[in-house]
Amino acid sequence: MKIKLNSRLVGMTAAGVLLGAVLSGPVFAAGGHSSGQSDSHNASPKAPAETKGGQNDGHGGGRSLSYGEAGDLNEVDRTVEIIMTDIEYNLPELSIKAGETIRFVLKNKGEFLHEFNIGLPAMHATHQQEMMAMMENGMMTATEMVKMSAAEHRQHGMNMSMSHDDPNAVIVEPGKTAELIWKFKEAASLQFACNVPGHYESGMVGEFKFSAR
Repeated sequence: MKIKLNSRLVGMTAAGVLLGAVLSGPVFAAGGHSSGQSDSHNASPKAPAETKGGQNDGHGGGRSLSYGEAGDLNEVDRTVEIIMTDIEYNLPELSIKAGETIRFVLKNKGEFLHEFNIGLPAMHATHQQEMMAMMENGMMTATEMVKMSAAEHRQHGMNMSMSHDDPNAVIVEPGKTAELIWKFKEAASLQFACNVPGHYESGMVGEFKFSAR
């Protein structure tokens, strides 16, 4: 059953998380996203494109996953535009084919920070815990990613050796647009989801439906 929360309630929830982090002290996270705010990257053709405020997400050093990998811009089969609002995607599901390479254009028209993450349900569950820890540690707020120096990362116990360049996810700040190119190597029970605290639970998740190529 999909449960939607209005933007005011979600904003209050995020603010409460941040206040709790201040009162209780730092929580040590196992991983997280890049805290940089760069608008562009000098990436190879197989790296996901990122424009107008999007950020690449860190989930394992840019490795190829069993169900897919970073797509090549020159091999894109089609482009899909996805609109992010508070708190849902404009597409509840998307039909795809194994072997297809898709360029996703992600527009955040909401008031809050949102994520587009391609993964298995169990992966999303794990990543939600990581993102909660990031919020508790001040690495992100309800509306933006926060820049942190190496010293600040050490102070909060964050693992600076973790890579933040995985191509299967991107964070998009309010009013910004980002792009992600992904090749779906084989059929799997995949979801696209926002793992910002409270968003997945509020229904910001969609399904990929595989069809015969």
